[in-house]
Amino acid sequence: MKRGDVRLQKLILRIMALVSLPVVPAVFAPYFTVEKLSWLVGFRQPPKTPLLPYLAAGGSIVYLILSAMLWMISCDVVRYRPLVIFMGWVCLIAAVAYAWVNTVSG
Repeated sequence: MKRGDVRLQKLILRIMALVSLPVVPAVFAPYFTVEKLSWLVGFRQPPKTPLLPYLAAGGSIVYLILSAMLWMISCDVVRYRPLVIFMGWVCLIAAVAYAWVNTVSG
């Protein structure tokens, strides 16, 4: 069975890991980050509720953990082949889910 190009798999996994790094400010300054992003996309001032920084920081920490995991998997894609395949399918399904959420939320 063909295994695919290991270098390409490594590159894709590392790009996916690096793309998640811009969430770092939301971990340490969640309200400030959400406020600036709201301004950038043209929304009004976000509400000053405890839920906003909790969700922003918590979600960002999850992204950082997943990006670290992707980086570690990319170090040995042959060994972690079942996990690489699983992550590929999960990312494809998540892309569809994100598109649906964006569509229904306006």
